Amino acid sequence: MQSRQAKKPTNAPQQGMLQERSSLAVQPKKSKTSQQPDLKTSLMQAEQYGHHLHQMHSGNQSSLSEASQVPQPISTHTKTSINVSPIQRACRAPGCNDSNCHDESNHGFDAVRPMRDRTVYSSTVNPTDLGQGTGTTQGTRNYVNSISYPQQVSMSYSNGSQGGHTEFENAPLRSGQRADAGHIRGQQNGGYGNQNAAVFPQNPQQNRGNHLNGQPTRAIWREHEDNIRNLTQGGQPTRMAVTLREQPRKRYS
Repeated sequence: MQSRQAKKPTNAPQQGMLQERSSLAVQPKKSKTSQQPDLKTSLMQAEQYGHHLHQMHSGNQSSLSEASQVPQPISTHTKTSINVSPIQRACRAPGCNDSNCHDESNHGFDAVRPMRDRTVYSSTVNPTDLGQGTGTTQGTRNYVNSISYPQQVSMSYSNGSQGGHTEFENAPLRSGQRADAGHIRGQQNGGYGNQNAAVFPQNPQQNRGNHLNGQPTRAIWREHEDNIRNLTQGGQPTRMAVTLREQPRKRYS
């Protein structure tokens, strides 16, 4: 019976492996600088091919500038400028048909307030206004006979220290009688008799201060116009207001 001899382990393969490993180990590592070309060398090579750094930089800038100059779409919407005129207040004086009149002072009044059943005229008589009024015309006389006839007239006035008040019925006209163009603000106090907006239909006897049905009328109207003139001649302006009513106001006892 033959005895088996143990085979001695051989080191040949291991040595080969060691040699391979050692060959790997001894190989020097390539430096990063050797793998990447030197910057100076790269620039030199680029210049050999006709590329220069400043040319490349300017080329990039020109391309950017050209990109920024891309034409923008043109808007077809056109802006329309609108000139807005300031709102102007219309003249409130009845009888004024002038579209260019925006102030009651053109007719001698500070303000005119048309209401449902009456119209109130306010004005200030200054010393310089005295004697500056105008007489009536055929046009204003025709005008007052074409509008409604006020049935009651009142006037109040004051210069701060003195004043007065009157109120009376505007007497009805007789058959066929025409109304006078009464000055809302007396002619002697600067009232305009030649403007439709400054006159009203008034009974002729009362307007002129004559007797009516045997009774004097001067005290109810003309006398107060005189008082306003006398007060204003003292040097102080006199404020006055005239109210024309379509119907006499009710009185309560």
